[in-house]
Amino acid sequence: MSIRLTAALACGLLLAAAAAGAQAAPAASPADLCKGGQLVVVRVSTVKPGAKAAFEAAARDHLAWYRGHGIASNRLVVGAVINGDMSKGFTASETEYVSIHMDSPGVPRDKRDAAWDAYVKAYRDSSDLAVDKFACVREPK
Repeated sequence: MSIRLTAALACGLLLAAAAAGAQAAPAASPADLCKGGQLVVVRVSTVKPGAKAAFEAAARDHLAWYRGHGIASNRLVVGAVINGDMSKGFTASETEYVSIHMDSPGVPRDKRDAAWDAYVKAYRDSSDLAVDKFACVREPK
């Protein structure tokens, strides 16, 4: 066997072993990555025409689901995105809304019930999700 072929095979085996090791390592969760901070879920939704009240009802039902399941430590705030600048002035969007879910405990799929499915459906029926991100926030040091 030539030196080049041996080297190529050795590199291939090392890369395969590294890939297998990387796949075997458990992925860090957002909570794991946010030790010492406050984990938040930030969503930006485009509310469909005429569906503002339905979107806001979905947000109320969202929070009510947590409270109804004994979870009182999380917070959910929702509001219109404000567009503009100091020179031209500002306006509240009629269609773009942000929601910030603080200290969401992360609910396993097997704990989600018909009421969960109903508020998720209400969000989907009333809006299109544009941004869905986790963030780890803390006071600057």
